[in-house]
Amino acid sequence: MRRRIEEGRKSLRRTALIIVRATAIFAGGWRSSPRDYVAPYSTPLGQLMLAVVLSVFAGGLMWIRSAANLRPPERFLVGVDRVDAAMQPGLAGGGTR
Repeated sequence: MRRRIEEGRKSLRRTALIIVRATAIFAGGWRSSPRDYVAPYSTPLGQLMLAVVLSVFAGGLMWIRSAANLRPPERFLVGVDRVDAAMQPGLAGGGTR
């Protein structure tokens, strides 16, 4: 099951990498576009809209990153020494209830 989860995370990481690369290529192409195409972004309202779009995009990338980098759960199969310590009455975290 953990292998399946890790494969899913690899897929998310790969997707995030593709999105970042495609965006970088698009931004590079956008910089070389004609001035009249990007003229609306030179106004204060255009700058505000551009900031909103970029912040939504950054938030989406952070969301993908957090989904891909989850901490694995603690092992449920432990060593014999930990089982013995847990079964001893009077020890911290051990004993029966």
